[in-house]
Amino acid sequence: MSPSSSAAFTLNKRLFNPTTYARIRTVWFGDLPTTATTAPPALARKWFGGGPASEQAAFDHACTTSFRDALAALGPDAFALPGLNASTSYAAELAHGPSIAAPFARELADAVGNASDVRAGEEAAADAALGLVLLLDQVPRNVFRGADQALVYAHYDRIARSVARLVLEGKPRADLHPKWRASPAYRLWFYMPLMHSEFVQDQRRYEEVVGEVLAEVERGGDTEAAEYVKRSLEYGKKHRDILERFGRYPHRNEVLGRKMTKEEREWLEAGGETFGTKK
Repeated sequence: MSPSSSAAFTLNKRLFNPTTYARIRTVWFGDLPTTATTAPPALARKWFGGGPASEQAAFDHACTTSFRDALAALGPDAFALPGLNASTSYAAELAHGPSIAAPFARELADAVGNASDVRAGEEAAADAALGLVLLLDQVPRNVFRGADQALVYAHYDRIARSVARLVLEGKPRADLHPKWRASPAYRLWFYMPLMHSEFVQDQRRYEEVVGEVLAEVERGGDTEAAEYVKRSLEYGKKHRDILERFGRYPHRNEVLGRKMTKEEREWLEAGGETFGTKK
């Protein structure tokens, strides 16, 4: 698909609508208040693993049964992306971004236009934006396991990054809507596509925007929230350190069909970070 054809793609309103976005937030956050500044350990285990295998399987099942049709509607056969030759093609990544994000930009504009007033429209767009980022960046990681992870890294992550940049360039920015701005437990998810990126430039942008979150909560005197955000920054640094050393995440090589270097193999065998995924 050329950039122009991806820009012309139309989202299926049966699958992409306020009800779906609300369902995504419910599956992901459960009953966590939107005012929460931190997430409880039990919820973090659901998101990032560390709990019983049965719990992870149940969460994967919920994501799959609820959202597989929406993901399929954006799969490679339906929403083919412009070519990207290698992880070094950051200029091409940025050049293709607006066309990839175009269908989602229209979705956010529709959320505003269909509302009763500007205030309600901005909230609806902020809700939709968070739902879309979670659907594109997080849900695929629960739906596509094993060899299917290639779909995550090579396809859905590219869409998620484009939408994340759309959010950060928005006027107004959905992540800064009052509903999400003071809640790191919700707000930080807008930026996760940047941390998952193999472009070190995205890692720097992640550190920049999460650093802004940290500065805000520190000004507010919420020490617990500050520690929560600092942990996200520390996790981001782990990602950036790997990229600065290898230029990519070695644990993704196998599923992406990339040849492992001797240094990468030795590093993984010595316990190199895989972020909870199979080496």
